[in-house]
Amino acid sequence: MNGSTWSTEEIALLREIFPHLHSEDVAILMGRSTSAIRNAAQQAGLRKTTEYLKSNTCGRAHSINNPAMLAAQFKPGQPSWSKGTKGRVGIHEACRANHFKPGQKPPQWRPLGSERLAKDGVLVRKVADTGIKSADWQTVHSLVWIEQVGPIPAGSIVVFKAGKKTSVASEIKPENLECLSRAELMHRNSYQRYPPEIAKAIQLRGALNRQINKHTKAINEPHQHSPSASS
Repeated sequence: MNGSTWSTEEIALLREIFPHLHSEDVAILMGRSTSAIRNAAQQAGLRKTTEYLKSNTCGRAHSINNPAMLAAQFKPGQPSWSKGTKGRVGIHEACRANHFKPGQKPPQWRPLGSERLAKDGVLVRKVADTGIKSADWQTVHSLVWIEQVGPIPAGSIVVFKAGKKTSVASEIKPENLECLSRAELMHRNSYQRYPPEIAKAIQLRGALNRQINKHTKAINEPHQHSPSASS
């Protein structure tokens, strides 16, 4: 009787006994798992009868036969136990000591100027207190660049030069940093995973291609604007 295929006789038997018996009992009688019985019954659109659901065999708790449940039920017009209270403060006074007070800072709060290491090991400094981590904390090497060199252009990022990365604030200096466009940074990261000699060759090839494209563009521009080219 095991397996996923159901015969016509099995489906007929399931339709006959499922509405009146507990699903586990049906599974034992038919040699199927309880989940298989429930799935097959659902696919067949079978439901338990009202008489079964009201019976003790069903396993549900029924207040009609349980005085304790009847006593605990809400009566018409009975107010709820929490009516007129605001949260749990009005009921459990001991909770007041552990509640945040207006203006109270959470334990992890740090004052402006605080420094810490980010997950990637980069030193960051708190520059604002908006509650938005990405706005409140900035990398120290970016702040050093802005302070001593100037603003970072849109679409660019300040990074450490090769072999110069450090998390010591006093060692983060402009001469150890460089400002790259995100495209340049992506290109650099793409070839730095190779051995040094191959990475150097890829870098030189990229520089050569840029110079070729620059000269090609300069040669083609006069032709594009000449009268013969536009006619």
